Amino acid sequence: MKKLPGIHSPDTAHREAFLHRIERLTELPLLILAFVMIPLLIGPLLWELSPSEESVFLTLDWFIWAIFAIDLAIKLVVAPHRLAYLKGQA
Repeated sequence: MKKLPGIHSPDTAHREAFLHRIERLTELPLLILAFVMIPLLIGPLLWELSPSEESVFLTLDWFIWAIFAIDLAIKLVVAPHRLAYLKGQA
């Protein structure tokens, strides 16, 4: 009889440990990127930017959002309980 992975299965425990390790490693870099986003978002509203400067701001903004999305995707792949993780309960 095949054993289904449960809450306390070794695979689940391994994935949870790996997820926590990823979260610890990415917490500070993502926090820094979140603070970098502030001037990227309000800069064009506060300063008169040339079209090339606006393009740089927009490119950096999209790049940081892509990093956030990739981070979430990786964590969802690793998370043993994806929906609970998205809800913030895991």
